[in-house]
Amino acid sequence: MHLAREVVKAFVPRRHRFALRRATLGLVHKGNSRFCRCCRSRVRRFRSFGHRKRENAQCPVCGALERDRAVSYYFDLHPGLLTGTRRVLHVAPERAIAYRLQRWDRRSYVSIDIEPGAADRVMDLTDLDFRDNSFDAVYCSNVLEHIDRDREAITEMRRVLTPFGWAMILVPLFGETTHEDLSIADPAERERLYGQPDHVRAYGIDVAERLAGCGFDVWVEQPARGLTQEEAEAQGVAPDEVVFLCKKPAPGEKPAARTLPGNFVPAYSRQPALRNRYTAAFYVNPPLERLREQEAPPSARRAGWG
Repeated sequence: MHLAREVVKAFVPRRHRFALRRATLGLVHKGNSRFCRCCRSRVRRFRSFGHRKRENAQCPVCGALERDRAVSYYFDLHPGLLTGTRRVLHVAPERAIAYRLQRWDRRSYVSIDIEPGAADRVMDLTDLDFRDNSFDAVYCSNVLEHIDRDREAITEMRRVLTPFGWAMILVPLFGETTHEDLSIADPAERERLYGQPDHVRAYGIDVAERLAGCGFDVWVEQPARGLTQEEAEAQGVAPDEVVFLCKKPAPGEKPAARTLPGNFVPAYSRQPALRNRYTAAFYVNPPLERLREQEAPPSARRAGWG
């Protein structure tokens, strides 16, 4: 398998590798039980995946996860989001989403990552080496929970967007309120508090306030909410997956003056936000403490977690 990968890297241009992988693995895993919105493959099953293993999670063909397929479904519902963009910035690129973002025009796509070799360019999201108003869209999924100075990263994404440009931002959500203590550096303690040793906070859905506080108009979306339970299971998406669609207002524009496509009215803008605008409409994961109680063996529950 390793030799095959090296041969592909040596003789197949990068822009064709995803299509080759899709065609090859699509035949190996072909079936009718599951459908991946990202690579359009029909497979027998999705694999389990995650720090806490989740069933029906990862596509064996393109590697897409539940959140990737939910976003791809959202793009299917609102194709104008991509067809109306000229230049896209992809942060910490996921292969399956990169395929969707590049389909319209590969020349307009730029990816960045802090790790060498993981993207087109090595770059820190808190200090982007791009001029103001450089991109029409930014895609950033499950990155901000790894960054100490997340507000700086959000502000940088807003800076490089053109007026009326959009940023699609996803983070793992636990409950309503964000919990963080940047003085905690121990990986084991971070895992206990935030779910993974490389996370620096556990976001609540109030992260929308943080995004709005950095100058965005923010729509809180649940792309797959309209699917039936059977459809959601077959497509391997979580109906409660939350996406934050953020728009950069034009200078002098009133907050949320221009409507973006979506399932709900704006939940936040640069105006003071009322918490009851979203608590009644959006369900998110329970706080990590409750998840740990559910996962602990009976003896640990009686003794108390930790």
